[in-house]
Amino acid sequence: MSNIERAFKVWVDTLNDVFATIFQSCNEWNPDVWQMIKDINAGLTVVAAAMVPLFFLFGLIKSGMRLQDLRHPEAFFEPFIRLALSVAFLNAAMTIMVYVFQIMQGVMGRIAGYGSVSFSMSVPEEIAEALDDTSILSFDGIMVGIVGLLLLLAVYIMAIILLVLVWGRFLNMYIHCAIAPCFFSCLSAEPTQHFTASFVKSYINVLFQGVVIVLALMIYSRLISSDHTAAVAAVNDGDNFGGIMLYAKDFLVGGLVALVTCKVGEQLAGKMGLQ
Repeated sequence: MSNIERAFKVWVDTLNDVFATIFQSCNEWNPDVWQMIKDINAGLTVVAAAMVPLFFLFGLIKSGMRLQDLRHPEAFFEPFIRLALSVAFLNAAMTIMVYVFQIMQGVMGRIAGYGSVSFSMSVPEEIAEALDDTSILSFDGIMVGIVGLLLLLAVYIMAIILLVLVWGRFLNMYIHCAIAPCFFSCLSAEPTQHFTASFVKSYINVLFQGVVIVLALMIYSRLISSDHTAAVAAVNDGDNFGGIMLYAKDFLVGGLVALVTCKVGEQLAGKMGLQ
């Protein structure tokens, strides 16, 4: 097996692993870490419960400075309604976070259901024969060997980055779930409720990145299965080295485009107001 064919195999295995991982539940990805996150969440719930009265009093002091608001009945009940909502969200913080995560996972599953995804990348027969026919001692064989090593190195780097993106999404989601009670306690006062809103948007942003990754990989699965007529035509014309280079270029460009699309998920979420 040449380095070019080995690079294809490594990339396909990574894509299949990433696509299967992105649909895992909170507990499936890493049960030990998830149990620790739940314990941290339970501990911070107690701390956040002690913060609620402080935020509530702070909100009363700030609103008490506006004496004209006391002429309206809703001005008296609004702080207590906010307090009740804060306590309710605080006690159900983990349940709410997991439920939102499951909704977004359902969206991803629905998107994936609109098309079959297959990352089976097989080298065209003409390209495989060109790789076998290229002499190792010839100039073309040396160049193919160098390109194969560079391509294999590039594939390993892209595979690591893609795995980091998916694993980083789960870790960010875990962190949000762990500290959720602290931010839900900010809902008890009007001056601090914007912290809760920012936290919720940040969490949805993290989950939205999974949707972008799924869409990017679905599109890429179609790109890699397309015909490489230019590369095959070059091999048929006797230019084995040119055909191999064209095929490697198509493969590498497609992989980089898919990787960049997955990476810009955060920027896309920011443009949609999720940051």
